[in-house]
Amino acid sequence: MARNKKGRNPNCTGSITKRKDGLYECKITVPGNGDGKKPRISKYFKTKKEAELFKAQVSRDIAAGQYVHSDIPVGEFLKEWYDNYTVNIRPSTRTNYKSYIENTIIPILGKEPLAKLTVGSVQRFFNNIKQSGSLKNKGAPLSDKTVKNIYAMFNQAMNQAVNNDLCKKNVLAGVVLPKSDPKKEMRVLTKDERAKLISVLDNIEEITALKNKEERAKKSSVRYNEDSFGYRYIVFVSLYTGARIGEVLALEWSDIDFENKSITINKSFNRVYDFDNDTGNKTKLECGATKTYSGNRKIPMNDRLAQKLLEYKALQENLKEVLVDTYDDRGYLFTNQYGNRIESRTIQDFFKKLLKFADIEDANLHSLRHTFATQWLELGKDVKTLSRILGHSNITITLDLYVHSLHEHQANQIADFDY
Repeated sequence: MARNKKGRNPNCTGSITKRKDGLYECKITVPGNGDGKKPRISKYFKTKKEAELFKAQVSRDIAAGQYVHSDIPVGEFLKEWYDNYTVNIRPSTRTNYKSYIENTIIPILGKEPLAKLTVGSVQRFFNNIKQSGSLKNKGAPLSDKTVKNIYAMFNQAMNQAVNNDLCKKNVLAGVVLPKSDPKKEMRVLTKDERAKLISVLDNIEEITALKNKEERAKKSSVRYNEDSFGYRYIVFVSLYTGARIGEVLALEWSDIDFENKSITINKSFNRVYDFDNDTGNKTKLECGATKTYSGNRKIPMNDRLAQKLLEYKALQENLKEVLVDTYDDRGYLFTNQYGNRIESRTIQDFFKKLLKFADIEDANLHSLRHTFATQWLELGKDVKTLSRILGHSNITITLDLYVHSLHEHQANQIADFDY
């Protein structure tokens, strides 16, 4: 084989030498990354045949223009990808991406060279996180949805890495996600629980006063605050519309049409990562777009909900007069004493108090959405209309979530069917 003036093989052909420890070392000078440098890779093998096979494969890849030499670690690449390729997605989604990268991928694969990832190593990663979780959830197993979301984001990033010639192929294409867990039965309030919750909502002042009297009698320091800002009406809206809590908290009075009895949903209020970070805070509250385009919708309200909102409007007007020195009226529907929108965790804490008063087993605000959908189907109303009210992008999502309730209703209906 022809050699250059220094006695070396031409670039990209490489050499194989036997070491004193019996291993065979394959050295190959490969194309660089356009920076003028010609990296020289070195790899060890137990047999000469293995070394020759490796050298031949690298030579073929180089000849075909498919060889990629990149030392950039996975963590460094994902940070660059995140900064440059996710700027146009929803802030809440981007916040999730940041968490997936920093709390799940980087701790395990962060230092691995991007170009050296294998299907096996990434498969082990997904098997691992399914059981061992992430830094954020302190090692608790991740849900199927979270694992799928991490895969979708990682896959998107790796496709970009291939397009940027940073790796030869997207190894995630060969990954099989871990087996899904049996679906957990969603929390839906029973008919009795709904009645008890509504009773507490209608009588919150009297119940709070009674509970505080009981605590004083026990000489306890525990005291419950009255619902002076009308947080109970947030629960009413959730219970009677099935809207997501972020959508309810983003409502303005201009979204309420009492004449046509409808509520317009076109935004959502959530806590997201502060990408500007000028304030020094890691997160901030932001009113942004709905979860999907189909999330923009009009929801009809019945007479009971319309009456409740008129009742709340009167309460809010009285509060504005009392809090005239602190209240900044910007047209928001649900506010605190300063006229600012309310954070969901504040209402979640309030909801937990309601459950305690009503002696209802643990639930969260999202269970009100499931309760609305289930009640809708139990009343025999059509699924297509329900899908639009919930803001699902297609009816398949609705059917997938609530098919059990639909089948149960159909079974009850057919039980009495006869000719």
